[in-house]
Amino acid sequence: MPAAGATELTKKTYGKFREGAKGGVYVVMHRMDGCVYCQMAKPAWDEAAKKAGPGACVAEMRYDPEWFPEEAADVRGFPTIRAYRDGRAINEYQGDRSAESILAFVKAVGVAKAAKSPKSAAAKSASAKSATAKTATAKSASAKSAAKRKSA
Repeated sequence: MPAAGATELTKKTYGKFREGAKGGVYVVMHRMDGCVYCQMAKPAWDEAAKKAGPGACVAEMRYDPEWFPEEAADVRGFPTIRAYRDGRAINEYQGDRSAESILAFVKAVGVAKAAKSPKSAAAKSASAKSATAKTATAKSASAKSAAKRKSA
C-alpha cells in the first residue's frame, strides 16, 4: 500500500493518474513484492511522498507480470525511482535512500500537482454542506435544550 501522499498505480488507476498530471512531471517508485531492497527503501519513500504535499504527482507501481506499462518496460532493478513526462523517463534517481534526498529529487524535477477533478470538488462541496447541516442541527438541539432548562 502506498503512502498517503502517493498513488498506487494499477491497471485501473494508471490512466487517470497520467491524465491528472496533465503533461507535467510525475515521479514513480517501481517496486516488487518480496524485494528486500524495496522493503528497505519503502519507509523513506513513504515519508518523502507525504512531504511532497497534497496533490503532488507521486506514485508507486508494484511490478505485475500481467500488467506493466510500456514506459516502465526497461526497468531492470527494484526499487527504481524515475521522473516521467508524457510517459517518457526524463530522470532517474541515483541518490541515497533517505527521505530528504528522495524529496529533494522530487522537488528538483518539478513534480506536477494533480488537477482537481470535478468529482472531488463535488465531494468536497457535499462534505462541506453536510458539516454545515450537522452544525445547524447541533445548534438547534442546544437551543431547545437551553429553552427546556429555562422553563423548568
